[in-house]
Amino acid sequence: MNKLQPTLKDWENIYQKTIEFKKLAPWEWMTDAEIFGIKDESYKEIGYCCVLGNIGEFFALTVYLGDTGLEAYRKMQTGEIKAGDFELLYLQKCLMVSFENRNTLDQKDLEIIKKLDLKFRGAKGWPQFRKYIPGSIPWYLNKGDVQFLLIALEQTIEMADRLKKDINLLITSEEGEYLIRSSKKIKGQKIWEEEWIKYNRVTTEDNIKYNFQIDEIRLQKIKEEYEQKHKSWEIDWFYSPFHVTDKEIPYYPVMYLCVDTESFYILDNSIFEDKEAGFKDYYENIIKIIEKNKTLPQKILVKKRDIYNYLKPITEYLGISIEIINNLQAINDVKKSLLGYFKK
Repeated sequence: MNKLQPTLKDWENIYQKTIEFKKLAPWEWMTDAEIFGIKDESYKEIGYCCVLGNIGEFFALTVYLGDTGLEAYRKMQTGEIKAGDFELLYLQKCLMVSFENRNTLDQKDLEIIKKLDLKFRGAKGWPQFRKYIPGSIPWYLNKGDVQFLLIALEQTIEMADRLKKDINLLITSEEGEYLIRSSKKIKGQKIWEEEWIKYNRVTTEDNIKYNFQIDEIRLQKIKEEYEQKHKSWEIDWFYSPFHVTDKEIPYYPVMYLCVDTESFYILDNSIFEDKEAGFKDYYENIIKIIEKNKTLPQKILVKKRDIYNYLKPITEYLGISIEIINNLQAINDVKKSLLGYFKK
């Protein structure tokens, strides 16, 4: 990651292009269903550009980064994640320039505007630049982010003009295909080429390797001593509603819940720095839950594939069935109560 800070000239360039973008108002004829990708050697990931504002509520250019960013976009488009969903903030990976009210900008934003001697007025008229990283609070752009977002603005302005003349420009008969504009240099000149690329969701969940050793002696003792009852447990992880500031970029810790499906009783509620730290230590938590309750559930229900893969070796050894389902009713109820408590 490029951690260099943008120069004043970098900010001047992107603010001027943002002003041009705002005057163009491409949201008047573009919707958030129209998205295209840009690939530039200056940035390691493809950026998928999406104009927001067609319904007149929130005006922005969002550049979804890589497969992770595009997957979050696709979930929003299919309704799997809705605009107001709690987890949306924590799942997005993107660069964004949005147009806000003045009181939304912080001191750092306003200082840059003052140094550039720029004037903005009115509701939803003040540019704000942020980077969204899964699990972290929206943060300021570094030099590489600013330069890539500037390219995205330039390309979106060009694409918007073309879409105004040809509304079918981004329509394809193949589901999951996206128009990608890639830059390359020929004799010192940057040119852009276009191709349609099929999106194949690349998931590492099936190949995750967990660094824990199964204590077969301990598990065998549990298997022999504890009765398996006709109960089911639900297990899930999610980002907490509060952030922690002990790193350069404040982040949201990850909460792990284990809840009895029938009684909604919380069997375990653990907080870890991130998902990977949770997976590293949660094996011991599961064993302790079983030992504390002196019983084995007949079934464990999960929603996420990574938890399924993590628990599979343990459940197989203990003869516990494990299933992936879409709706964890007990978890959802407890989660709603927890979120309500933290919002007080």
